[in-house]
Amino acid sequence: MNVAILNTDAGGGAGIAATRLHKGLMDRGVSSSFVYMRGEPFDGTCCLKAPGSLDADFFLRYIWQMDRSRGGKTLVDLMYSESMQALPGLLKDADVVSAHWVSQFASIEALYALRRAGKPLVWTLHDENVYTGVCHYRNGCEGHLDGCRRCPQVTAEYRPLVEAVFRAKATHLPTDAIFVCPSQWIAAEARRSRLLGGCRIEVIPNGVDVGVFHPDGREEARRALGFSPEDRVILFGAWSLEDRRKGADLLLEAIRIMARYPAPAQAISLGQLKGITFGSGGEIAADIPMLCLGPLPPGERLAMAYRAADVLALPSREDNLPNVMIEALACGTPVVATRVGGIPDAVRDGETGFLASAEDAPGFAAALLRVLFHGGIDRAQCRRRALACYDLREQAQRYEALFSEALSAREAYAPPAKPDMAAEVSALLLPDLLSAAVNDIYYNSEDTLMLQNHIRRFAALAPLWHTKRQYILFGSGLRGRITLGLARNQISFIVDNDPAKWGTELAGVAVYPPEKLLECADPFIFITPLKADAIKLQLQGMGYTEFRNFKALSLYGQEA
Repeated sequence: MNVAILNTDAGGGAGIAATRLHKGLMDRGVSSSFVYMRGEPFDGTCCLKAPGSLDADFFLRYIWQMDRSRGGKTLVDLMYSESMQALPGLLKDADVVSAHWVSQFASIEALYALRRAGKPLVWTLHDENVYTGVCHYRNGCEGHLDGCRRCPQVTAEYRPLVEAVFRAKATHLPTDAIFVCPSQWIAAEARRSRLLGGCRIEVIPNGVDVGVFHPDGREEARRALGFSPEDRVILFGAWSLEDRRKGADLLLEAIRIMARYPAPAQAISLGQLKGITFGSGGEIAADIPMLCLGPLPPGERLAMAYRAADVLALPSREDNLPNVMIEALACGTPVVATRVGGIPDAVRDGETGFLASAEDAPGFAAALLRVLFHGGIDRAQCRRRALACYDLREQAQRYEALFSEALSAREAYAPPAKPDMAAEVSALLLPDLLSAAVNDIYYNSEDTLMLQNHIRRFAALAPLWHTKRQYILFGSGLRGRITLGLARNQISFIVDNDPAKWGTELAGVAVYPPEKLLECADPFIFITPLKADAIKLQLQGMGYTEFRNFKALSLYGQEA
């Protein structure tokens, strides 16, 4: 049995979990390949870095600039890149596909094509993106139960995009795919969702190598990191310390509250509080001494940090089954966490740590003090919990059984061909990508190679533009000429307020007065001059509200 494990990144929480599963399967003798697009795996055995298509890097570079979220992590990681349309060919030798976090890597159509090719699909939910439009965490929104219509987390101009992605998932989601949930929480959410409510849901927690993450050598670890036996050490870590969802600001507030508490006992001083952080994003400025270890791969040095700590702080606002939580428990380290998502699966209040309400910094501070100065949590019990529930060997065994079952039943479902909706989704994004490209070239106008690359990429994307719309440029200056160079075949005509340009052509495209717009039934107008406010008012006076403005900052540093 050949298994292909797909994940966008080799790093990050999902990437590390998927790579661990890959290693666990290989240790059991399963032929497994880890297929990814970015980063470098901590264990590079049998790993394949997938090639992107012509526009993949361009798409991924600019999609990050399009975040219009108002709360949750929305539109940052879209499940569309045109980079993996060749996925069936790349995985032709795989018997089973194990998809994990595949945003920006594989569209729902690409995964559906794999299923039509006869390959069973087992999809692990590392967050909520599979059953929502574009959200990875919903921030309390229930719109996914009703097609993600009128998404409250994005501005109005991006709501059609959210709905289009949801429709694409509803159209192409293979009904016989098996969805694996690392936590009971996300399993319950998947079962009540509109997209996955009728699908098979299995709960298999992520695992860790309990031979690497173990409690032995705690005193040596504390000495190696410079802590005395009297110190009380709080550990906080994440792939990105700047991710607001992970709650670093809540921990800092809890530490400030702790500093104002009276000493819990005469023999202990709050001056003994110390901290350790790991992850990208730099140092955290706290009211206690902090040891910043920076990004750490999941190996011995990370395990040493867990052993040295008296408690792991996990103040997440939203989370599934964080790797740091099960790694800490495997090292015998108690966890103080917020009562959100799948965290209560592992953190049993009063048994393996303590739970506080989300956003409750005073409650979180009290729970930290309880562990640090009052004890009550048996480190051996934390280890026992990890061995019983989060052993990588058990996880790999259960996945192998599931893959074998899926493989034996693969002929029972023959999905029909369905219309490809990737063009609709991509067309909604193209104006933003074009805007980003114009700004890039405008501020780097001497880079001829950059201009050529952008033109080639937009030529590749040309079939995805809405064929029924009229795209019109307002302005024939430098930025108008750049825009035309990128999307000449899509531009119907140009309008300009300068009468001297009326009746002329720019690269074969006619220039008209603005009144020409009144002849168009459904125009999409790109405003190209830097100083665009007056043109916006002019267009609004003509009755047009749907247009994109290619301004970022003027060359003089003032908003255009």
